[in-house]
Amino acid sequence: MRKLIAISKLVLIFSCSFFQVQAQLENPIRTDLIPPSPTAANLGRYGDVPVTHYTGMANVSIPIFTVAGNDLSLPITLTYNYSGFKPSQEASWIGLGWSLQAGGVITRTIGDKVDGHLGAAGDYTDEIFNLATDNTWLKNAYQNAMYDTQPDIYSFNFGSYSGKFIKYKDKFYVTPFQKLKITGNTGANGFTIITEDGVKYEFGSAETTVPKNSFGAPYTLPVYNSAWYLTKITNPSGTESIRLEYVDEGEQFQYGVKSQTYREFQSGYGEIENSSTLFPASISFPTKIINSKRLSRIISKKHIIDFNPEINARNDIDGNSRALHSISVISSDQMMIKSYYFEHDYFGTGSHGTTFLKLKALSERSSGSNLELKHLFEYENENDTFGTGFDSSVDHFGYLNSPGSFGFSFIPTPIYPIGPSRTPNFNYTKYGALKKITYPTDGSTEFEYEPNILFSGKNYLKVGGTVNLEIIRPVSISDLVILETSEEFSINYNQTIDLTFSRIPKVAPFDEHVNHDNQPELKLERLYYVDGEVDVIQNLGVFKILFNVDNPGKTIPMQLDAGIYRITIYCDKGETTVSAYTNYKNEDQNVPLEGSVGEGIRIKKISSFPNEGSPIIKKYSYKNDEGFSTGIGRSNPSYSSKQFSISTFDPYAGEIARAVYVQHTSNLSEGYVQGLPWMYKFVTEELVAGEEQQRTSFFYKLTGDLREANLIKKVVNKKLNDHFIPIHKSAYSYKEVTDTVFNGISIYLAEQVVYTSGNFGTGGIYGYDYVSQPMDWNYLDSSIETKYEGTDSLVTKTINIYDDVTRNVVGKEITYPDDTETYIKYKYPEDYITSSTASLVNAHVLSPIIEEQVWKKNNSGDSIMVKGTINKYNTLAKVSRIYSFESNIGADSLTSETQSSGKYNTLISDNRYAPKIDFDYNDAGDLVSQKLTNNTTLSYIWGYPSLPESGSSIAGFTLPIAEIKNALPSEVFYQGFEDIGQVQDAKAGKKSFAGLYTISASFTGNYTLTYWKKTGTGEWELIEDNLVNPSNIQIGSADSFIDEIRLYPVHAMLTTFTHQPGIGVTSIADANNQIQYFEYDSLGRLKAIKDFTGVLRTFMYHYKNEIVGTIPIVD
Repeated sequence: MRKLIAISKLVLIFSCSFFQVQAQLENPIRTDLIPPSPTAANLGRYGDVPVTHYTGMANVSIPIFTVAGNDLSLPITLTYNYSGFKPSQEASWIGLGWSLQAGGVITRTIGDKVDGHLGAAGDYTDEIFNLATDNTWLKNAYQNAMYDTQPDIYSFNFGSYSGKFIKYKDKFYVTPFQKLKITGNTGANGFTIITEDGVKYEFGSAETTVPKNSFGAPYTLPVYNSAWYLTKITNPSGTESIRLEYVDEGEQFQYGVKSQTYREFQSGYGEIENSSTLFPASISFPTKIINSKRLSRIISKKHIIDFNPEINARNDIDGNSRALHSISVISSDQMMIKSYYFEHDYFGTGSHGTTFLKLKALSERSSGSNLELKHLFEYENENDTFGTGFDSSVDHFGYLNSPGSFGFSFIPTPIYPIGPSRTPNFNYTKYGALKKITYPTDGSTEFEYEPNILFSGKNYLKVGGTVNLEIIRPVSISDLVILETSEEFSINYNQTIDLTFSRIPKVAPFDEHVNHDNQPELKLERLYYVDGEVDVIQNLGVFKILFNVDNPGKTIPMQLDAGIYRITIYCDKGETTVSAYTNYKNEDQNVPLEGSVGEGIRIKKISSFPNEGSPIIKKYSYKNDEGFSTGIGRSNPSYSSKQFSISTFDPYAGEIARAVYVQHTSNLSEGYVQGLPWMYKFVTEELVAGEEQQRTSFFYKLTGDLREANLIKKVVNKKLNDHFIPIHKSAYSYKEVTDTVFNGISIYLAEQVVYTSGNFGTGGIYGYDYVSQPMDWNYLDSSIETKYEGTDSLVTKTINIYDDVTRNVVGKEITYPDDTETYIKYKYPEDYITSSTASLVNAHVLSPIIEEQVWKKNNSGDSIMVKGTINKYNTLAKVSRIYSFESNIGADSLTSETQSSGKYNTLISDNRYAPKIDFDYNDAGDLVSQKLTNNTTLSYIWGYPSLPESGSSIAGFTLPIAEIKNALPSEVFYQGFEDIGQVQDAKAGKKSFAGLYTISASFTGNYTLTYWKKTGTGEWELIEDNLVNPSNIQIGSADSFIDEIRLYPVHAMLTTFTHQPGIGVTSIADANNQIQYFEYDSLGRLKAIKDFTGVLRTFMYHYKNEIVGTIPIVD
């Protein structure tokens, strides 16, 4: 690990600019609590569809809603990722290719046998390779099911986290490495994952699978929990939660694809079966999920989200599953905010196996009006037939490749001589791919696809050539003359050609032999030219037709290296005609062949058409500068092929017969690690928007076993005067560490032994394949950013320094374009032995930066600390105080930065750190005050109670209703009556109080009292008064309405707010009680801004088919 260089003695004189960085510490006051004045709703960047460049897949993402609390949030998003149509792939409850990102799940993949099912003696062990050397152990593991030979793998996906873990000897191993704390087991309560920021995710809703095992199988899978759904999210302090609820959909049956075995005879002796056998195809037995889960509700402090299913069960699922009909959003005051409706149909016709759920439209609808914002979706070949069920004709990788079915054979040619073609066919693979989105704005995005092309060598277009020679012997010519003719040709790559030559004899043959005085018909030579002179460097042979049966044509295959060749034919007295021909090819080096067709589809072009303005076109190329594909993956399919023998033994004579076969299956053999099926190392995106044209190149490096790809370089070029010039380049360097590897084996029967007599019966010899799951840490080591300005390039280089134990970034070495160097040092909760961070570590709050130091090198090469910040946290895992490094000349060393056993002893590393700001919170963790060292104080009063159903340990409130300057909440009384009001008539918000009201508060000092009062049907009137030592004041009258009561010190100022929960702020009353009002339409968009004089401004939104008013915009 790299360490900061030793810092020399303090230098007293520096230039002023050297310390400009610390002259103004960034203002640490929080300003995110108070809502700004609302502005018009954004119509959305519709059509801006990104692409995962290294896979060539479009990432369509449509935000639905963000379920929020005060600390926690959970985005709900509709996403689309589709690599092509697989008949065996079931559609989600949204539709084929679509997913609803809302919550999370942990799924389980059984390695060999269910973990823990065999007891301690049979559990998987990492010493598997030592045990596998014994055939008896292999037999017991395979045939008698006594041992588990592979660990189960658990895949997780929630929020921004995804990966896999293995539980081994009560310890959890995660890949790729992430600072996650995992507890739990495979029981009904499932697992808990705490992320590095201390947020707890509980996966407590288990889905149970009942396998239907094959008859006669050596091991029967038991009933087991196969998935655990996210049920609760809790903040680090435990004061706030988001809860997710599910309902059981009952039994659901899932079917595997059909499979088939072909036993191909190789060799043998004795009494054996010496022919090959194609066994009948069979479909894997259905797996029954007895309690399949469906998300039904999400509850936070602020929102309730209901997920409403369709009334009828789906046609494409064998069970009781339902498609998602709508999503309802309800605010904390139990008001419906908006709803989203999903319109469905089906690809194909029929039932399970031949029909697939299709999302046709998504509509956002308002409550209480006819406003609707609608997305429409169109797909490739959506009205065609989508396969024929479990025997649909698919390519090597499971994608549809023809409209028919396999028939009797699934094993492809040439493995099975008369098997089907399983070559990918783009025309069918693209079935169901999203073709067009029409947005609520009436703009649209169109998608154009092409097949994945993977690198298969540097091959070029083959241009064919032909040599065609013929001699017709004149009748008048002397018998002594042998006629000949020749032709030269050249080839530029090694190849095999077929030389075909023939003869017509002068006299009809009377026996099988040809009489031609040993004269050949054809000669092949390799030539070499030097200074225009030809030389024969190799005589490749002379060829004769020895038998009359070959007179019509004899073919000789010839393996030729690149070079120049000459073919000569001869015609003697016994022949009237001799001819020869051959075909050859040359590579056109100007026409490279991109590669071979792989699995699935990729994006070729995305065209976005806004309702106004120029279209935006993005084109994608996956080739390098030579014209070859940069794609890698399973371009050469490998079917599971194992040698299998049947031997017959006589107890006295020994082996008397043996037959050797190769057994092939119809399914591709895939590695133990399931990752990216393909990826591209270089992708170019060309963007055209009006007259602007930009080209961006992306360079990727593969990590692990196709598990992920790292961006290692990005170059942005802009077109200027018909040329592309670079404007920005980013380069990244990664390192990878393998922490451990879980090895396993997959056992198979390699030889069946049959005994002719005795009590030996049938035995076997077993083989196995290695499988492995590496657990890796992949991290960014350094980066280089280059900005181009004319002929100059400005380069900034950053080197990340990691702690080997905590794996935190503890430092950054930054070199700027002017060659100045800065070192930024970071400290985290794990870096201290003091109790000041113990509560964070115990709560697994590991990611916050406790201290950040900025060091700069001066002209003499010494490092000086010029800036520093320390964040002190409280037991709620929130910042309670910020310290700032205060020095006009910097420091070459720190007064209190000492360590014991590699940990820092104190939170404050130097006596020049001074408190900058203090934060105070209520029991619910809401910020109630922030105080600067100059005695400036900002305080907050909270209102609008949270939903009790969220599961939060402290109910609390959800929105700030008052901001106080220069006073604490305990010194102020404010009541706006939004939570306790009686009357739907108010000066601000929706509610006020009727009758006499007593301010139940007592204060000492000079205070200001203001409130709004309305009597009968009169106008609202502002009442103001100055009071000394106010206590339990009664205001109003029996026939009056009271609103917006403020009682505060004369030196303080109040700004108050009312809200429509889930929509936005509805009024802001400033320190002078001047109120601005904000009105929203039924879709939650700002409609008007008003003050006490009337309308200041109105807003109109023009979406397709939306009914809108005719209010003008007034400034």
